[in-house]
Amino acid sequence: KRLAPPANAQPGVPPGLSSNFFHERLGEGQIIEAYPPAGDFCLDHASTRPVVFVAGGVGVTPLLSMLNWLAAMQSQREIWFFYCVRDRTEHAFYAQLKAISERMPNVRSLVFYSRPSPTCRQGIDYDFNGRVNVDIIRQALTANNYQFYVCGSASMMQSITTELRKWGVPEADVFTESFGVSAGPAPTVASVPANQGSPAAGRAKGTSFRINFSKSKKIVTWTPRNGSLLELAEAAGVNARCACRAGMCGTCKTAIMNGEVGYASPPQAQLQSGYCLPCVARPTTDLVLDL
Repeated sequence: KRLAPPANAQPGVPPGLSSNFFHERLGEGQIIEAYPPAGDFCLDHASTRPVVFVAGGVGVTPLLSMLNWLAAMQSQREIWFFYCVRDRTEHAFYAQLKAISERMPNVRSLVFYSRPSPTCRQGIDYDFNGRVNVDIIRQALTANNYQFYVCGSASMMQSITTELRKWGVPEADVFTESFGVSAGPAPTVASVPANQGSPAAGRAKGTSFRINFSKSKKIVTWTPRNGSLLELAEAAGVNARCACRAGMCGTCKTAIMNGEVGYASPPQAQLQSGYCLPCVARPTTDLVLDL
């Protein structure tokens, strides 16, 4: 997605450096370094149950991949695609989504524009004025026995998953991935021994801990004002990969070589014992991390 300078930016502020590099300078056949696919936000290929995709903005990207696979396999599953963007100018994959819906009678899509412009055509470009919500999803589906795949901003994710839960959709039938950014470090942290999932007793606010980033050969002191371990690592110049910064995607997963961490609430990403998510973790002891 090519990003322009923010609307309220001062003169001289550049457009998005990475996105514009991809559009203007990166060409077919050039090679870039990238991490391989990771995480568990994947379509259940073995299932024949009806499926619902709920996309917000650029969250359409992984959901479109899933829809393309179903189309390529000529799947007969009942498929619903709910997609929310600001207006026609931000409506990604417009022609592709329309073509799939027209070609496959078992695929139905509903598009929401949160801020349609006067040139946006309701009934042609989009179906609903406003944000995607579970009330309209319920009216369209009539039953809740679907597998739901939801991807978008953190606020959209929270709203949709909360309302699906109230509707009685089982947790096992809701799969999520967020492109959002966490709202900031939590004010308190509960201790989680050796990265097990349930919080225990918290530590005093004034406590500080010695953090050893073993790969980077850097040792720093953490205090509550440093926030998460990811924020501490970035401030120390440690090369720590991340994506959602909200404990959802698992990109930042790091081995704990010694010590314990805590979370204000259990992260959504699945973790093996002995690992942590620095983007939402805080130390509860001195730590040695494989970073």
